[in-house]
Amino acid sequence: MAAPPDRSSAGRSGSRASGRSYGGVPAEVRVAQRRDRFLDAGLELFGTRGYQSTSVRAVCREAGLSERYFYESFANTEALLIGVYQHCTERMHDDILVAMATGDRPAGDSSAEPLDHVVRTTLEAFYASVSDPRVLRVCWLEVLGVSTLVDSTYISGIDRFAHLVATVMAGAFGLSPDERLRLIATGLVGSVIMTAIRWYLDGQKEPVTTLVEANSVLFLGAARQLSPRS
Repeated sequence: MAAPPDRSSAGRSGSRASGRSYGGVPAEVRVAQRRDRFLDAGLELFGTRGYQSTSVRAVCREAGLSERYFYESFANTEALLIGVYQHCTERMHDDILVAMATGDRPAGDSSAEPLDHVVRTTLEAFYASVSDPRVLRVCWLEVLGVSTLVDSTYISGIDRFAHLVATVMAGAFGLSPDERLRLIATGLVGSVIMTAIRWYLDGQKEPVTTLVEANSVLFLGAARQLSPRS
């Protein structure tokens, strides 16, 4: 979709420079609230009708706000797509970290059993985060091939999840986070994403437990190969 003239700078400066408070709500808070409404609208439209079929006008109509407010936070629909993608993947990342930190793990820290639990808990958290089909469509399908900027944002998101996986595996086995481990982690993340895409395309009919079991085989198989005890 062709980008309209970038009016974001003027919109932002005009709104935030005033710093006026209405109804006791500071200007910057109102800007953030409007931005959130546009993110919600973007998720709904990109996740149902698709990015290429969504205009700024449609987003504004969905959000119940004027175009002036859209350009206050986003230069165009591409910028909104990036914003929605980053917002969704940030929540996935946080949900995974919480699951890893708060899960009730089996006793012991040297056997395969605790690692098995961590893997399953992490995968369950991921699939719970993408249970919304709109999130699946936006994050793994609609972002593909839009532009070099969106591509780089998408790759950065993959790299972030791969870094998390590599860090966990390095800590579990006392390994150095070298290029080999990074590539293994990237491959594992790719398997999870492709499974999620297949799940979406099949109408999410398969129970999450099946997805977790399938990917656990790959994660634990890699873990056994990397373990110094193997």
